[in-house]
Amino acid sequence: MGSENPDNWKRIQKLAEILKSTTSKSPLPYRTKDNVPFGTAWNTSANFKLGTNMSKWAQELPGNPATTTLEVSYANANGATVTADSARALGHDLARAIRKLLEEP
Repeated sequence: MGSENPDNWKRIQKLAEILKSTTSKSPLPYRTKDNVPFGTAWNTSANFKLGTNMSKWAQELPGNPATTTLEVSYANANGATVTADSARALGHDLARAIRKLLEEP
């Protein structure tokens, strides 16, 4: 999910590229083209009228490298069946991607 904050959006895109490279052999493929930039489709400020959403809140935390939401279908993702095992594999890939992002200078 894209961010209205341009700096955070750049960091999200970096994390997305890392995740894409780590999921190339994963049972659940991740495609950066599925990211929803802020201002497109349902990802607009009109959907956040009350309070602060999680992303805006988390962006204020010190040392935050990137703030986003990853949504995964319960049935299939890009044609791949989502199971407990494939979801766990995606979680492992995401953890590796976050680690790589954190280790970059």
